[in-house]
Amino acid sequence: MLGSGARSRDALGPTAVVRAWFASYALLGVVAAGVVPIALPLLAERFAGASAPGLVMGAFNLGMLAAPVWGTLADRSGRHRLIYAAGLGAVALAVGALSLQHALGWLVLLALLAGLGASATVTVASLFITERHARRTWPARFGWLQTFYSGGQVAGLLVAGAFGAEHDALAMAAAGLFALLGVAMVRTVPVGAVTIRPVGVRPHLRLGDLTLGALMGRVHAGHLVAGLARLPALARSGRSAFLEFLVAWFLNGVGGATLFSFYPLVMHHVFALSAGIASLAYAGAVAARVLLFRPAAAGTRRLGATAVFRIGVAVRLAAFLALAVTAVTQPPHRDALAFVAFAVAVMAWSLLGVSGPDLAAETATLPKGQAMGLYSAFGAVASVCGALLGSAVATTLGYGALPWVGSAFLLAALTLAPRRAGDARGLPRTAPGSAPAGRRPRG
Repeated sequence: MLGSGARSRDALGPTAVVRAWFASYALLGVVAAGVVPIALPLLAERFAGASAPGLVMGAFNLGMLAAPVWGTLADRSGRHRLIYAAGLGAVALAVGALSLQHALGWLVLLALLAGLGASATVTVASLFITERHARRTWPARFGWLQTFYSGGQVAGLLVAGAFGAEHDALAMAAAGLFALLGVAMVRTVPVGAVTIRPVGVRPHLRLGDLTLGALMGRVHAGHLVAGLARLPALARSGRSAFLEFLVAWFLNGVGGATLFSFYPLVMHHVFALSAGIASLAYAGAVAARVLLFRPAAAGTRRLGATAVFRIGVAVRLAAFLALAVTAVTQPPHRDALAFVAFAVAVMAWSLLGVSGPDLAAETATLPKGQAMGLYSAFGAVASVCGALLGSAVATTLGYGALPWVGSAFLLAALTLAPRRAGDARGLPRTAPGSAPAGRRPRG
């Protein structure tokens, strides 16, 4: 009877975990993950040239790096609802202004403000769960929260596709209105955390992490700084599977961002796909990806995080190479082939998003907070670097070179990734006096 009761308590359905404020979080997904990745690069190229999209998307991702600061501020002030609403308000202001200001300096500045605002809202959304609810309910709650966000992303991609490349400024204005609607729904957001405690970082989730902000949103600044301070010792040891994974995770992130930051431009200039069709294709791929997270989680439990991570990188590498070859050979129906290849690259995140946090936890020789802080930071910095690298490549070699450059980084990530979770060369799984990341000490 006891075991049956435990199972029933853990099997939380949507009515038990979904809250009204999830809808405002979905509106953030409409803007930050749906409209912005399509309309902003198009707008930047049209008004500021081929180098502008990478600079603007890099600025947006750079703003997301402020998430640890927002987490610390929320914990110290207790003004969770205010920070959540202010973040949405900043997104609404910045994205709305992007439809009016088109000089490169303004584009970069407003994109940075939008990233800062999005990171604030995402951070506090994570804290509403980790600081209000029991640990056993986190996977279900985060899974549904990210499902709402992904649903918003699909809707945003459809909105961007409906406006098309000719009306990208109008798409950004519409996105600003969606963010304002999220601000208007602030009354549905919890007033604050019931129990403020040094959670530090959410342990890895089997359901996966869908957004850059979701990764950074659960990292506190102190843990990140402490983790960075431990990196030189890990490098000097020369035997750290965790450091190998961090390098592979960074290379994987750079490779992905090199292409994804310029997705609508690559589809248009290289494969002759309109922004509307490209947005619809992206929306379909994201919708399919949501359905793959649970099978990916089951595969991670069965095969291990290391194997699934390597498979995910290999699948994305194959998709990028298919795009690169299609760009060079220009075969019949190249638009359809490009769509399929890109969809596979998008869906590969279901493998990477599930296995990445698990592998970071399995290989880490640092305390949990420091390890997951480094994992999140390496991924976030990789997104910024990939966007800036893509800008340089697109300016000098053209958009057709981006899949090749992305493939090179993915190949390096696959080569350097650990081949098994434990350190094959005998490094202890735990640092002295600390428990492995994601596990609790016994006794």
